Amino acid sequence: MTPRELFETRRLEVYLAGTTAAFGVWLLLPFESMASAAFELIRHAAPEWMWGLVFMFNGLSHMLALAINGRRWWSPFMRWFAALTSALVYAGFCAGFVFQQWSTTAVPIYSSLSVGCFICLWFAWRDARLSLEVRRHASNA
Repeated sequence: MTPRELFETRRLEVYLAGTTAAFGVWLLLPFESMASAAFELIRHAAPEWMWGLVFMFNGLSHMLALAINGRRWWSPFMRWFAALTSALVYAGFCAGFVFQQWSTTAVPIYSSLSVGCFICLWFAWRDARLSLEVRRHASNA
């Protein structure tokens, strides 16, 4: 699958994987982007650099899974796991804002990103089921 075909068939997933990796890189830059009081609970859970690594590596692994999607039978499972991780981390960020300062714009933003990742999770699960079915039929032939 060419990069263009990948983008055409997995637009949301490509977008979210890239956004997640870019967000992680942003958090790793040498300034404190999580310095405000609204981030207090999130910083209590982990320092900013650790959140940056989590987001960056999760986004990169999701992009890798998308790049090899269909070439290996297990690639949809890798996509599923990456989407689940993103969905839960974004939901965790959202929860941190809800409990610390619920009126911030971060609540709808991070919840929307989490919902998008859950949508990707459904598509990856559908592809994983199909992959297992094809693999099972190939081994029976």
